[in-house]
Amino acid sequence: MNVTTMFENSEFALNFMKAANVGLHSLFLISVVLYLFVFPFYVYVFKLNKRRDKKTLLYPTVHHFYKIVKISYCLFVSSMMFGKLAIHFSYKNGLICALCFAIAVVFIFTLYLLTEAFHLITFLLALQRFLIYFFPPGAEKYVTAVQDFINKQIWKLYLVMFLKEVVLIIVYSLTEFNKEEGLTHFGIYFITVVLVLYALLFLSTVFYIPIIISARRLSHVDSAQQCMVQKYIYWQTLTVFICKLQSVFLCIYLFIRASSITDITFGIVLTDIVTTPLIVQIPYLGSNRWNSRRTTKFNWSMFFRVLFDIKKTSRVTHA
Repeated sequence: MNVTTMFENSEFALNFMKAANVGLHSLFLISVVLYLFVFPFYVYVFKLNKRRDKKTLLYPTVHHFYKIVKISYCLFVSSMMFGKLAIHFSYKNGLICALCFAIAVVFIFTLYLLTEAFHLITFLLALQRFLIYFFPPGAEKYVTAVQDFINKQIWKLYLVMFLKEVVLIIVYSLTEFNKEEGLTHFGIYFITVVLVLYALLFLSTVFYIPIIISARRLSHVDSAQQCMVQKYIYWQTLTVFICKLQSVFLCIYLFIRASSITDITFGIVLTDIVTTPLIVQIPYLGSNRWNSRRTTKFNWSMFFRVLFDIKKTSRVTHA
């Protein structure tokens, strides 16, 4: 029995779609739980290594990642809260329900813009590391200019992204459905953007491969630094593959269901909002030290002090 014959069996197709639906929902819930769980540890490790990271040329980019990860986390949690409130007041108070729903939509739209920025800046970070490693004299001027832009004028990038989406929404609202092609202009645009962003993300992983190959051949490269690069490449490759594979499976599932382009768009956006910050956090956690000293073990008391910026007070005894 071939695949076509199997899908012609309505009972098999129904069971397959049910299993796929349960599997995708489970993957999404796991991603949400992982996102909520990983973030505090990411903040802890970043604060622990902040003094060391400040000495690196790429610190402005790493620090900007840290800031937008924090903003994304707050917006994501807030959007879930307002979404729950909108459902709660849906049959009790229409005005409050509409207000909560509108706030949740604004937060999700902001998260979508931040997700686009994640993809682009991840690519730029990998490109800069590639140039610094292979072309250190000539690349320093370019990298410094990019870091200066990220440090002082990154808001221009977000403004362009915001205006682009506003124009898209206006065009989408005025465009009729193209029955011959089966897609709206909005759908064509969105799929193109997704493909470009995903391509940039995969390219960011490809840029690290020549670095690790070269580092293995050169004896002068510090073994600790080489190990850190290897870990970062491993974790980023694994995280990108797993997270984006989830989006691909979702697209296939929605396409088989003959879902509308709006449903496919919303599904991809929601999945990317949850999984994309993990692509930043997990490689950073996997390649950095979790303790202030190499000999010390992980300590929960120190974890909460660092996480909440609590200074340790020393007791003074009087004779």
